[in-house]
Amino acid sequence: FPVTIHRASARPLTAGWLGKPNALESGYLAAPGFDIYFTIDADVNLNREAISRTVATMSELDFISPYPRQLASTAAERLIQPLLQWSWMSSVILPLARRFPHPSTAIANGQFFAVRAHVLRELGGFTAIAHEVLDDIKFAKAALRAGFTGSVIEGSSIVETRMYHSLSEIRNGYGKSLYPTFGLIGSFFLALFISATSILPPSYRDWE
Repeated sequence: FPVTIHRASARPLTAGWLGKPNALESGYLAAPGFDIYFTIDADVNLNREAISRTVATMSELDFISPYPRQLASTAAERLIQPLLQWSWMSSVILPLARRFPHPSTAIANGQFFAVRAHVLRELGGFTAIAHEVLDDIKFAKAALRAGFTGSVIEGSSIVETRMYHSLSEIRNGYGKSLYPTFGLIGSFFLALFISATSILPPSYRDWE
């Protein structure tokens, strides 16, 4: 099947829009008439089969989010990065979420995301997430709420990325996500829970 890469400059930041949603909307408006649109972060690497395998896996789904392999080199990355996957793998039963889609169980990763054109037409492009920090999850929720189907899948064999390179980058990156997701009190208790179940136990074994 044909694949077209369309390069376009992002429109000036529109009032009420954040940078990434604004850029996504710019690309969508600049390239009308396609069946499937992919959003790919700049620090993501795809293998040769990433696009074709994603399209084949979509089948009857309206959107799909192959979760990239998360590369980690520093001690901080190796300690904290796995907690991202753990947070949703321990809280959502993916087979049930796919079979009985509901906005409350929406999981997505905007690093590599595929969506059919009719979903974007129905949602008005990316306007539904114009001011959202968690644009990927919020878009998935909006799509499910509109009656479309989709899910996150394991994508480490076709796509990889290194999100952060230092503890300060990790702190800033996850700091902007925790509060919109869980709120102040929820973020506090989530940090305590993660520390108690995932950080302190291996640290305690090292001390013994």
